[in-house]
Parts: sequence; structure tokens; C-alpha cells
Amino acid sequence: DSPMLDVDLPPKRKTEKDLMWENGGPGIYSVDYRKYYDLKVDEEKWDTIPEIMDGKNVSDFYDPEIMQKLDELEKEEDERAARELAELEAYENAESDLDEEEKHFVTKIREAKALRKMEHRLERGKNRSNIFQKHQLKTREEFVGGMEKIGYDASTVDPEISRRGRKRERSVGPESRGSSAAPSGRAKSVEAARAEQEKREKRDSSRARSLSRAARSQSRDTRGLSTPGHVLDANKRMKRSQKKLQVYGRAGEADRKHLTKMPRHLFAGKRGGGSTDRR
Repeated sequence: DSPMLDVDLPPKRKTEKDLMWENGGPGIYSVDYRKYYDLKVDEEKWDTIPEIMDGKNVSDFYDPEIMQKLDELEKEEDERAARELAELEAYENAESDLDEEEKHFVTKIREAKALRKMEHRLERGKNRSNIFQKHQLKTREEFVGGMEKIGYDASTVDPEISRRGRKRERSVGPESRGSSAAPSGRAKSVEAARAEQEKREKRDSSRARSLSRAARSQSRDTRGLSTPGHVLDANKRMKRSQKKLQVYGRAGEADRKHLTKMPRHLFAGKRGGGSTDRR
């Protein structure tokens, strides 16, 4: 047997597995890849990497005294709020130059504003589609006021007004019937009612003829418009709607169209085995 040679061997290099078992084992040890960085100065391997946001270094905007400045700012805001509250209390406690009636009106206005805000919040919370103002229901007073504002007679469209505005006709009372029809009272009253009905029908027919004659005398373009201002507005709207067709010379709704039933570029030629997304 040859004796073993006593040779100084270099120390064994520690692998990452050895470091893992020395520092807690798998799941706990984390490899530090910064030691493998290839830099000119080895001491710079473990420097903190700057965080860039919007092209700027975040550390440039970091202030170590930020919390102290934040506390001073909050203290200043509290002092300002307390000062404004004291000024408001002093203003409310000061003597006002309003008399009792004006104070009453101010109170009513504030209550009305608060009520309107509350109604708006309740309406906004409802889960339903909004209705345009022109489609919302209006009261009879609003309808009559709007008709009179644009120049129409509300009694011609509102049956309640026409019924209330018509004069009450004298009815045939028992005294008049007794004085005029002594011998045959019932037969005379029937004949009088029939004559009154015929007279009323003639009057209504003559009124209808006069209305239709007046309607025929008015132009069809202005028949539904009550004032000259409405006529001018309607003409402006009509010309504005026709302007685009006149400028660009495009086809309108009444122009005849000759459509191609089978366009040739879509139906001519053999169909190959390639892509057919064009036809």
C-alpha cells in the first residue's frame, strides 16, 4: 500500500444548494441574483434600483419629513375651519336689517329649496328610464296657458272650458208651458222640443260650413300655424333641412333607385380553393 499524500486542496465552492440548506431550506431561502451582476464596481451590485414613474425618478420626490409636513397642514386646515365656523356664528348672531315679513319670506324660500332638492334626490334614485319634458303629462292649467300663449283659443279644444263658457239656455218651464199650451200641453211641449232641436241642428250646420270655408281660404302651408312668427320659424326649419341635399346634390327620399340584384364582381368567375372572404 502506498502512503496517502498530504496535499493542500483548495476550499470547496459553496453551491446555491448548500446556501439553501444553510439558510432555512427550500421555500424559505431566496436566491440573490444581484451577486451575478456584471458591473465595473462590485459594490454597486446591491444598490437600490430606482423606481421610474412617468419618466421621472420617484426617489427625487421623496421627502423624509413628509409626515411632519402633513401634520402641520392638517393642523392649519383645522384652525381655518374653526375660524370660519366662529365667523359664521358671529354673522348669524348679529342683528339683521330684515324685518319680520322679509325673514318669513327667506325662511319660506329656504324650505322650498330644501323640498325641491329632496324631491330631486328621490326622483333620481328611481330605477326607470327618463321621460323627455315634451312627453310628460301636463295639467289642464298648463295646457290652457300654453295654448293661449301661442295664440289659440283654448275653448275650442278644451271641452271643460267650452262647456263652462257656454251660456245657459232658458228651459221651457211649467209656467210658460201652461200659458201657451192650455188645451194639449204634452203634445205642444213635444212639438216645441222638436222645433228647438231642428233650429239647433241648422245653427250647428251653418257654423260648420263657415269654419270649413275659413279653413279652405287659408293656405295649407300655414293652416296649423297661428302667428306670423311661427310661419317664419317653420320656413327656416324647412330650408335648413333641405340645405344639405342642395349643397351635396345627394339623392333624397323620393328619388328613384335602380339597385343591382347580382353585382358582377361578386358572382362572376370560378371559385378557387383559397380565401373566399371577398365573395
